[in-house]
Amino acid sequence: EPAFAFSETDQQALYARSETWDILDDAIFNAEGVLRKQNVRNVPKRELHDAALRVLADHAKEIAEQLINERQSDAKSK
Repeated sequence: EPAFAFSETDQQALYARSETWDILDDAIFNAEGVLRKQNVRNVPKRELHDAALRVLADHAKEIAEQLINERQSDAKSK
């Protein structure tokens, strides 16, 4: 059973580059493989997305560092 009902969800837009979405899709695909090994199947995307956002929320410092690194890299390439 899913951890929460669809009625509990809040859909909001996230904006990212296409290659970043590919990375996220791959990570979720890999997570689904880990779940299958634990005999957890038919996980709704909302539950996977919620878990991914909760993990992301625990890594605010890394988010800031990634943004700074990308800006510095972009500035060097100009």
